[in-house]
Amino acid sequence: MKSYYNIWITTLLILICLSVFSGCDDQGSMTEEQEIQSDERPNILWLVSEDNSPETISIYGDPAAQTPNIDRLAETGLVYTNANSNAPVCSVARSVLLSGMHAPSTGLHHHRTRTAVPEQLENIFYPRLLQEAGYYTTNNAKTDYNVPGPHDRFWDESGNEAHYENREEGQPFFAVFNNEIPHEGQMFLDVMAEDPETNPDDITLPDYHPDIPEIRRSWAHYYDLNRQMDEWVGRMVEELDDLGLREDTIIMYYSDHGGVLPRSKRTLYHTGTSVALVVHIPDKWQHLIVEERGAKIDRLINFVDFAPTIMSLTGAGIPDEYQGKPFLGKEAEPAETTSFMYRDRMDQNIDMQRGVFDGRYRYIRNFMPHRPNGQFHNYPFNMVAMQAWYHEWSEGRTNSVQSRYWLPQEPFELYDFQDDPWEVDNLASDPQYADMLDELRNELNQYLVEIRDAGFIPFDMMETFSGDSTLYQYTQSNEYPIDRLVEIAELASSRNPATVTDIKHAMRDEYAPVRFWGAIGAVVLGYEARTTEPELIELLEDEFGSVRATAAEALGRMGKNQIAMDALYDQLDSNRNDELLYILNALAHLDVDEEFQGRLLEKIQPLALDEDMTLEGDIFEHSRRIAQYLNLKWTGDEYPPIF
Repeated sequence: MKSYYNIWITTLLILICLSVFSGCDDQGSMTEEQEIQSDERPNILWLVSEDNSPETISIYGDPAAQTPNIDRLAETGLVYTNANSNAPVCSVARSVLLSGMHAPSTGLHHHRTRTAVPEQLENIFYPRLLQEAGYYTTNNAKTDYNVPGPHDRFWDESGNEAHYENREEGQPFFAVFNNEIPHEGQMFLDVMAEDPETNPDDITLPDYHPDIPEIRRSWAHYYDLNRQMDEWVGRMVEELDDLGLREDTIIMYYSDHGGVLPRSKRTLYHTGTSVALVVHIPDKWQHLIVEERGAKIDRLINFVDFAPTIMSLTGAGIPDEYQGKPFLGKEAEPAETTSFMYRDRMDQNIDMQRGVFDGRYRYIRNFMPHRPNGQFHNYPFNMVAMQAWYHEWSEGRTNSVQSRYWLPQEPFELYDFQDDPWEVDNLASDPQYADMLDELRNELNQYLVEIRDAGFIPFDMMETFSGDSTLYQYTQSNEYPIDRLVEIAELASSRNPATVTDIKHAMRDEYAPVRFWGAIGAVVLGYEARTTEPELIELLEDEFGSVRATAAEALGRMGKNQIAMDALYDQLDSNRNDELLYILNALAHLDVDEEFQGRLLEKIQPLALDEDMTLEGDIFEHSRRIAQYLNLKWTGDEYPPIF
């Protein structure tokens, strides 16, 4: 009896072991094939196109778009319909991708800067973590990160010849290839000399663009460029096939921010921040996703999510400092409920906007509403579309929706993307949407405090407050009064005359950024802030050029032209580029009487025309551009100048 009992127990144990280890997939156990895969790591190939919104990719539904190669990736991949670049311009967007952190949190929020971050942050840039995990990392070829160079130090290879073929045998790779075909520079004047392949009549124009031939032809050429970019995608995938690596490689195609035609790139609207994102997952790596291939997924995706997602797919480990949520791989997490967006200085144009998008409603907070979205910028004004739209508006041939781009902004913007896909009907003042406005406004302000947004510090003060450390270390410390700055910037930019008393107090504050925002409040209110004149005159002697220039601009907007022009004339003697940019921006946005122009040009023309002139700082190129603009505006026959 005892022997029979022992046999029965032994048999039972064998059956239990077999059920656990034999490959019962429905019980969550691992098959032999999965055990092999768990020891391997996928290759990852990023195919990145520049300056194109989802509407130019046919899988997103526009009949004028023809991108069959990307469509084929989508057939066996995942299409994300709610993917967003946190910034609408390349250098800031790429800084977010590199760091896994929001640019205003790291201090990398101004377009084209060389802002240092501490070594501990550089060490968590995703290429370095992948190298530590044994990956061969290549970038071909654009970097455009906002940190000091050389940028190739983050990669095993970075340049026009960088390629994953150069890795060691059996080594997994992470490779980025960038395509510039749809870039803004390809849409300059010379492209209009040829007829587009896309029929201009097939284009559905945005509501904000005037329906004129130059605009339609520009859109048609833009669709042509995206068709050429798609052919490149096909070639890159074919190369992967030829090397026998397709089944070992996860392919991610995406665009680096929104589109390029006016009111897209450099703006926080859908057309500036929405990106195409298609992810191809081979059979071998299906266990890393839960979605079915071919699915369209409306999850909110942000660029800040990309670095943690790569870490999740490769098993390299996600740093605590990363601020996004991985959307693929073993460590995938539920999505954020909103996308956070930001716009700061764009080359020579000073501005500050923040926004949130919850998948339907988009809230934009304009902290410098006295500036229009359509500030003169020499680079995009090389496009026929930009020049044509400007001249239509200046000749009075645009309606109110089409004119909005060229006028000072509203402090608050709220759009229902579902009912208003071009985001032209601002609901911020509609009582029906007051609760939604408050909800998104509060969420945005909480987020600004949470990430300790560095954008409230004028860039001519950054070095002073950073001292021997970095801007990131200063703003993450208790010395940075972010709550107070958010509060005063909210008041100053609200365009509410009831805030004058608060603005006056701010102008007398010991903390320089608060004084700056107090002066901004006077600029925004203009004549309605006339009782602040004594405080503004005192600020003309402030230690920081940004405060002095903003105070002078405020006085000019109040009609105190002589005081304002004398102050700005004296300030033009500055030998610091970061100060000059505030001074020149003030002049560019004031209606300067002809009687003052000649005297000002005595100092502006050398800045604009003397190619041998050098000043302190690394942004003289931007100061020179706006000086050139003022010279042409006040002396040229054509305004804006035709390049």
